[in-house]
Amino acid sequence: MVEQSFVVENRTEAKNKNSRIEHEGQADKKQNQKEYSECIMAVRRSIRKDKRNSVETIASCAQEAADKNDKMNTLPDNTDLPEILDVPEMQMNTQAPSREQICQALQELKWGKAAGNHMITADVLKIDINIATDMMLFLFSEEKFPGNWTEGIITKVPKKEIYENAKT
Repeated sequence: MVEQSFVVENRTEAKNKNSRIEHEGQADKKQNQKEYSECIMAVRRSIRKDKRNSVETIASCAQEAADKNDKMNTLPDNTDLPEILDVPEMQMNTQAPSREQICQALQELKWGKAAGNHMITADVLKIDINIATDMMLFLFSEEKFPGNWTEGIITKVPKKEIYENAKT
């Protein structure tokens, strides 16, 4: 890095000298032009050298990481420890939710949200919570989703103003 800054300083000095001697003799001008072009070439060589060094550094770091990874894969397998295998089962409630819990969950749904992968929006469920609760209780008791529930027509109810305008 020190070498590169020295080379760059030489180039700027040559450029400044070249611009000062512009009005002097032709021989001095050619000599300065030659020195300036040599300085430019030295800067380019230095840049190429620095790029090469940085790529080699990155490659050596990558090689060290790959070597470490190989060592990590060859560590002895000590996963048969009895403390790891003797984990008690977690206590989870697998009973069907109560009617009140389902009603509360349906009431907490937000209006206007997009449907999930079941293609049922929260708006449809919140229109009549009692019917939706009965459907949910049926789902939990039977533990299957009836095929005919996916078929049906849901029509959009027009706004009151549009309905009144259609009457007249």
